[in-house]
Amino acid sequence: MGEKLFEVNINNPRYSQSLKNNGGRFFSERQVQTTESRLHYHNFYELEIILKGSSIQQLDGNSFELKRGTVTLISPNQVHYIEKPSGPMDIISIKITPEAINEELSLNLSVIEFPIIGLLTEKQLSLFLKIYESIKNKEILTLNSSLEVEAITCQINSFIYFIMAEFGDNCINSYGSSNRLLFKTIRYVKQNILKPITLKQAAEEFGYSPNYFSAKFKQLTGKGFAAFVQDERLLLAYRAICTTDKSLTCISEECGFESFPYFSRVFKQKYGKSPVLFRERKNKKS
Repeated sequence: MGEKLFEVNINNPRYSQSLKNNGGRFFSERQVQTTESRLHYHNFYELEIILKGSSIQQLDGNSFELKRGTVTLISPNQVHYIEKPSGPMDIISIKITPEAINEELSLNLSVIEFPIIGLLTEKQLSLFLKIYESIKNKEILTLNSSLEVEAITCQINSFIYFIMAEFGDNCINSYGSSNRLLFKTIRYVKQNILKPITLKQAAEEFGYSPNYFSAKFKQLTGKGFAAFVQDERLLLAYRAICTTDKSLTCISEECGFESFPYFSRVFKQKYGKSPVLFRERKNKKS
């Protein structure tokens, strides 16, 4: 990670013409990568697929193997970069604005655990390439047909639904009462993550006894309620350390941790380094 973190903004003039041709909803890029990419985050979704080569992708402090057929859906504000590949990597990415995501899919994406990453079969890979070719052909021809934009938007949404079902966790089916509870609970946690949140408060919010709510939440998510809340706070803290110059004590307090020593201990358990060492390493790389 040899360069300072930077933000990639969808409103960058570099992307304006492609976005304009696609109704302001999406655009695509294809590149051959031979060096380590810059540490960055962005304000849009990114659908990335590896056509050739191999490497390791770092996403919010976690490592994921990349090789031919790997598909990754990266959410806005995820801090990430690709390590130096062993050889040239052929990468296709589709940048997708929130406006391109339909309402039901948007609800799913607001609660699902990111990144969504998996390995496509050759047949599934060919489906993605058809979407990519549709976007590229439209950009080349600079057509501004609203019907064509809608058709490609539907294809993108459908492909995201597919990889969510295939590789994602906590995908919400709006017709199931248990899944509706899961969606409401995760949304409640995310909306109140910077406030004190207890299991009792959450159970009362949804009209359940603490024991029933605790068992149901763990059944649906695979995590205890307190562990889920802590993981969400640690993720916020990780991103704050990467993207701001706030003091570690301030970040600890803002992210809802009662004491810095406790924050430091659980951060190290999750990310392998204390916040102090993590910040020092980041500053040296900058």
